[in-house]
Amino acid sequence: MMKILAISYAFPPSREPRAIQVSRLLSESEHEVCIICSDGTSPDKNDLVYSKTEEKLAGCIRVPFTKSIIRGLTDKIYYRFWRHQWNRRNRVPDEFISWKKPVVDLISRSIKSNALNPDILVTFGHPFTDHLIGLEIKRLYGLPWIAHFSDPWADNPFRKKDNYLDKENIKLEEQVIKSADMIVMTSQETSDLVFQKYPETDKFKSRILPHSFDDDLYPPKSLEIDSKITIRHMGSLYGNRTAMPLLKAIQRLLVKKSSVLDNVKFEFIGDCDTGTIDKTLTETMPAGLISLFPSVDYSENLALMVNSDGLLLIDAPDSLSVFLPSKLIEYIGADNPIIGFTPKGAAAGLIRKIGGFIVEPGQEDDGAEELESFINYLSSRRMSPTSTTWIKAEIRDEYSKKNVAQNFDSFLHELYRHKTI
Repeated sequence: MMKILAISYAFPPSREPRAIQVSRLLSESEHEVCIICSDGTSPDKNDLVYSKTEEKLAGCIRVPFTKSIIRGLTDKIYYRFWRHQWNRRNRVPDEFISWKKPVVDLISRSIKSNALNPDILVTFGHPFTDHLIGLEIKRLYGLPWIAHFSDPWADNPFRKKDNYLDKENIKLEEQVIKSADMIVMTSQETSDLVFQKYPETDKFKSRILPHSFDDDLYPPKSLEIDSKITIRHMGSLYGNRTAMPLLKAIQRLLVKKSSVLDNVKFEFIGDCDTGTIDKTLTETMPAGLISLFPSVDYSENLALMVNSDGLLLIDAPDSLSVFLPSKLIEYIGADNPIIGFTPKGAAAGLIRKIGGFIVEPGQEDDGAEELESFINYLSSRRMSPTSTTWIKAEIRDEYSKKNVAQNFDSFLHELYRHKTI
């Protein structure tokens, strides 16, 4: 059994997807794990998902995220008078950079006093400040180090372009890539995107580890069945991630074959930024066809997935999407049919692998046909209620928390053996 020191700003009781995925991965490890994380945010009392994760770990040290008085004052001045410079100060690599020093100081004191004696260091980004902490600890103590990327860093397509910021973040990313002993990413597409800038010798460090779902958290399917076929999108819509491709497909179906939609409803559960759902378009559609609801707690989120007829994934309309959303993996855990309005890439490949339906953004005519096929498929499943499972068990199990954690532990063993030879 190895001693693992993990650094992750995100950790329960925070309910953000990164916090849940990290806690799920570490709590299933066969090794002795101590995590250093932020103090998080307090969830509703009825939503204590993974509230007992700490009990499964060897230690959990919470370091509050605070800004010095001087940093706070200068931030206010920059924000008021030099907004562009304020933005730059908080994006190299991110707004959590002031968390680095207290964490490094704490680890240094703990190692010197022998309170911490780790065999391997693991850092989880985003935020990428976590990796800068790892970079400093690697420099000081030479620990074998795994840097886990949930998303691309310098190459993130959602990062607003800024020549200065881009150069600075590329420098920092390169230092992490060169110094870490192993780089873990959630999809092959992400790895290919990031490592195209680096020599072959660095690419050998890359390992792929998808997100996971937790079977224990899904409730049984309700015996009460909604009279209408219910297709749900769970989570927020923002930026280029809009519902417009779906709405255009629905609009075409209403014109060409409206009867297909007579017994169907689409529900969006979560925050939707202005412009992600065109209300002038939805208001012209039949009442009850499109409904918007606020975010719900994590447990209810999973219940709504389980009690849907179909699940909807929407991605930004890029030519290639490297992202493998944790939401998609939890859809797989819910085991209901999925349709994705997403470009070629990691998510589309997985949806096809499990037998789902795909519409590439910009192909509204094809989208209407694929949506019609999806609805007809959901209707046929309702007529065969004994067909309770959708995804092949061996494929679904690949993404269970147990199997993903076992794969992660195999990376730990691989690195430890290599570093002790």
